[in-house]
Amino acid sequence: MDSTKEAYALVISANLIFAVAIQAFTYYSRKISATWMNYFKASVALICCIVAVFITGGDFDYSLKIIGLLLLSGIIGLAIGDLCLLAAFKELGPGRAMVLVSFHPLITGVLSYLFHGQEIDFEKFWAILFMVACMITFSIESFKLKGRWYIAGILLALAGVALDSLSMILIKEVSQESTIGDFEGCAIRSLGAVIFFSIWAWFKPIKIWGHFKEQSTRGKWALLLSSFFGTFVALALYFRAIRLAEDNLATLASINISCSIFASFFECIHQKTKPSKYLIISFVFMLSGLYIFLK
Repeated sequence: MDSTKEAYALVISANLIFAVAIQAFTYYSRKISATWMNYFKASVALICCIVAVFITGGDFDYSLKIIGLLLLSGIIGLAIGDLCLLAAFKELGPGRAMVLVSFHPLITGVLSYLFHGQEIDFEKFWAILFMVACMITFSIESFKLKGRWYIAGILLALAGVALDSLSMILIKEVSQESTIGDFEGCAIRSLGAVIFFSIWAWFKPIKIWGHFKEQSTRGKWALLLSSFFGTFVALALYFRAIRLAEDNLATLASINISCSIFASFFECIHQKTKPSKYLIISFVFMLSGLYIFLK
């Protein structure tokens, strides 16, 4: 398997794992808070990454620039970006919030052009029309069901996607300037997120250990396993995929749209409901935009 195909396979695998995990992330974000859930899963990922580094014989002997870029990537993507996404999950539900991942390739394409000079086909921006149609469709559904447009949830989801795109750019910058290992890179990114939330907790207590102890045995296992797979494993796969990708990052980001399909599928299973006609229509718009983007 060539590196590009391997990168695609890794992203799809990461998305599948994350789509299952966000069901738990959403539940505990609503039960406790999105801030606590992000702090907890970042802490679990950091511990797992450090253990993995020592098991594989890695080290952290890298320049301050590389470490700084990865810390910034973690703060932007894993802390602030994921905080926006989990807040959007609380507002919209994971399936509908992840539909907005359809904007990921467009945002990443623009950032790749600005930061790395990667070519961009402006004709493909016709895909924006389908992405906007996708957003309007499930906004109408939310309004008809609950009498609200949920603009805040939509804006939070879009902010999360934009920050994740910027985080991707930083990871690609690091991969071009160093041969840092996947676990080492993920450990430093996770550390950035933990530092961010630790500073947050200094001003407004998050009670990371206290809330965890309050959960049932089943709840504790759900939190640990979802954080292990949805953050540590998915992060490692995603980090390696970005490093391996040889073509435009926007194309790789477009594969992330699979996460919205996985998330909605598992959400329907979890809630024992059938996909609504609005969700199906939004998927049609989303896939149409993706087709224009990739053709």
